[in-house]
Amino acid sequence: KRFPEAASAWRLKGFVSNLKKEYKDAVEMLEQALKIDKNNPQIWYEYGSSLERIKEFDKAVNAFRKVLSLKPKDPAASNYLGYMWAEKGIMLDSAKILLQDALEQEPDNGAFLDSYAWIFYQMDEIDSAHFYMNRALEFIQDDPVIFSHLGDIFVKLNDFEAALDAFGERGGGVGGARDRQRVGAVDDQLHRGRRAAGDVLRVVDGHDQRHARRHGRPTGPSRWRGGSRRPATGTGIRHGRLLLDPHLREPVRATERQHGLGSFAGERVES
Repeated sequence: KRFPEAASAWRLKGFVSNLKKEYKDAVEMLEQALKIDKNNPQIWYEYGSSLERIKEFDKAVNAFRKVLSLKPKDPAASNYLGYMWAEKGIMLDSAKILLQDALEQEPDNGAFLDSYAWIFYQMDEIDSAHFYMNRALEFIQDDPVIFSHLGDIFVKLNDFEAALDAFGERGGGVGGARDRQRVGAVDDQLHRGRRAAGDVLRVVDGHDQRHARRHGRPTGPSRWRGGSRRPATGTGIRHGRLLLDPHLREPVRATERQHGLGSFAGERVES
């Protein structure tokens, strides 16, 4: 009769250590719980979460695989393991299957949709990544990690203004040296794009004026419908944005994110 109580006591200690961000202590507590009850998927889940937080990646993977062997297609474990692989850019086909399993059970889970979008991002399927990230935003509007991911997607789409918006105000501001470096790189690319766009427009205006003088028409700044500028076809500008090299940098990892913990899988636990 005392068997499950003893295991649950160790599990509770591990859970409290996790909340206090004492992850090494949590691992020790949960290992004690597993010695008593090695077939409890919730303990394995929390154990995997704690291992991942102390960078024991391979052990964490094995823990989540154990969860899925005890409780096939568990949505929280499927999401956690799939996102771990996506963050590393490995096992992406397997990660995609795991997130499909999770979303089949919880299609409106914003965290799962974010993970699914990030898998597509790592597969360089940016249109699909953008679609599912927008779906995630239908359900979660206050998670800086989602906006960080969205910013990376906008960079790939060459929409640098939208990327800065996602990284900045809606992304909860710039936090940490890596984020500052990333925003600085995008901002620099945006300004270079604007300068290049201005150069193109000056070339177009110069061509128009030379053509007007040749044919005896008045010269002056080129104008189009509504008084706005529109460069000639083939200038390298589409929809008002300069088409720049989408590979201005290697993909930057988003800040660490967790999607739930044990029986509290619906909640986010900040790292």
